[in-house]
Amino acid sequence: MESSFGLQKARKIMSMKLLMIEELGDTEKILGIVDKYEIQQLINAAERHSLKCLSFVDTVGNTYFNEMQIAEIKNKELAVLENDPTVNKKLLAMIKEGADIISQTEHLYLKFEDFGN
Repeated sequence: MESSFGLQKARKIMSMKLLMIEELGDTEKILGIVDKYEIQQLINAAERHSLKCLSFVDTVGNTYFNEMQIAEIKNKELAVLENDPTVNKKLLAMIKEGADIISQTEHLYLKFEDFGN
């Protein structure tokens, strides 16, 4: 029988946090916790559509997007991915929530964080 600690550890290995983080890393707001499979589906769709930002999310490390990249994600990439049936719509909503705030605030970044790092 698997212990609850073992299950929690397995969930962490298979999940990523999506968050907003200040430039100096002092403050962060978690937008959500996402299964790595859903992140991989997002990456695959972004690659199929030749999107230059979200196709570079790293599922085994941390990926940051600055305000210039957020503009590209917000103004182009999300619209393309919203029409892709393979992408989780809740994940897109989390990304949009962060992009909306970041695009109006200086020194904030969108971060995809692997629980292992």
